[in-house]
Amino acid sequence: MGDDKRLNPRIDFHLDVILRGLKGVKKVKNFSRGGIFVELQHIRMFKAGDLVEIVTRLPLEKKLMTLKGQIAYTTDKGIGIKFVDLWGPNSEAIDKHFEVFKATIPLSNASQ
Repeated sequence: MGDDKRLNPRIDFHLDVILRGLKGVKKVKNFSRGGIFVELQHIRMFKAGDLVEIVTRLPLEKKLMTLKGQIAYTTDKGIGIKFVDLWGPNSEAIDKHFEVFKATIPLSNASQ
């Protein structure tokens, strides 16, 4: 096992999101019940602890949703965002999507 500090398993999940304050649509690479990883080229404007607002529409949902997040970490490929104040319909939608798409968790992780 590595030094992975995540509390929730991640799944490959590709989704378009808008981060308030940034121009253009950004790409989510993976997600869990606790957060997402967003691919970004210009990460210098973010640091761990920064709060962000995410706007997206999950595949099985009809409406746009706005999520609050906190930057958990940055890499040269993007930012890890931990969901904060997640409750009600947004929390239910995240849980539902994780359950539906969790079969995409790589098998190599299951054997560790």
